[in-house]
Amino acid sequence: MVERFQLLRSVGQFDSVTAGAQLRLTKLTVIYAENGRGKTTLAAILRSLGNGDSLLITERHRLGAAHSPHVVLEVDGAPKSVVFQNGA
Repeated sequence: MVERFQLLRSVGQFDSVTAGAQLRLTKLTVIYAENGRGKTTLAAILRSLGNGDSLLITERHRLGAAHSPHVVLEVDGAPKSVVFQNGA
């Protein structure tokens, strides 16, 4: 189970976000916001983690961003963080 998002960089609406690292996710976590705030991007990240399809993240590359998408997730039971960087 994903415990927290540690880093979201150059993905969808997220330029460089580390503030969410303090928010722990549980079995039932409700994410709500206005339209265009990144909820679908978070769903794509979780879907990519679930099925291993890196295209779900790379196709959400932030327009005009200098860097490629970089996502770091803390996953329960994993010895290290799960990292998406350089297309994998």
